[in-house]
Amino acid sequence: MRFAQDDYLIVGLTRGMVDASGDGLMFVTVNDAMAIAQRRTSEEILLARAAAGKTGAAAVSESSVQQDSKIAAVLVTLDKGANENRVRTNVLSWGDANILSRADQRDLLLNQRLWRLRLQILAFTGVLLVVMAIVISLIIYMLTMEKLHQIAMLKLIGARNSVIVAMIAQQSFLIGAGALVLGLAMSKVIFPFFPRRVVIDPWDFAGLALAVATVCALASLLGIWRALKIRAQEVLS
Repeated sequence: MRFAQDDYLIVGLTRGMVDASGDGLMFVTVNDAMAIAQRRTSEEILLARAAAGKTGAAAVSESSVQQDSKIAAVLVTLDKGANENRVRTNVLSWGDANILSRADQRDLLLNQRLWRLRLQILAFTGVLLVVMAIVISLIIYMLTMEKLHQIAMLKLIGARNSVIVAMIAQQSFLIGAGALVLGLAMSKVIFPFFPRRVVIDPWDFAGLALAVATVCALASLLGIWRALKIRAQEVLS
């Protein structure tokens, strides 16, 4: 593969390896990473000269990475018999390095760097759930209004209120389940074409299903309220 001015030999392919922004990653050796970091385009050199008044030699020799060390992180895998606390203590004693476990990296990414993005997605999801509750409640209410005579007939023949409530709730849950299945199927088709990688975690899907079930249950209350107000005598009207 031709990358800038060098040719690189591809020795393997990874799957699902992306950065915090969802862009794909390329793994190279430390020497290659330092060479890539030090390489600057002609536009960068010209802008650096204009901004700092540096000579061409100074601009070319310096790195485009604004840090003393060209290596941001090193991935370390410990052997089964290694003492994690001892390794952590030894690395921290260097003074110019820090060590993060898998849990620390996950906390740093989700609860610090992506915290605002998570709040935005949560707010957007909340708005969608509210709109969904309103739409389903209106649908259930209209379906109930169309079946006032049938509901009155059921009450006249002795049907209990719990039977009527269950019928209306089933309609609401069927609408929500259909929407959930349709959304999942569309995501499987559309997400591969997204410019960024999108992952639906099983626990996230379970939480979404629970939220949809709760919304459907609340949305059915309006139709249930209207159905319970119907009297059996109204079958004659």
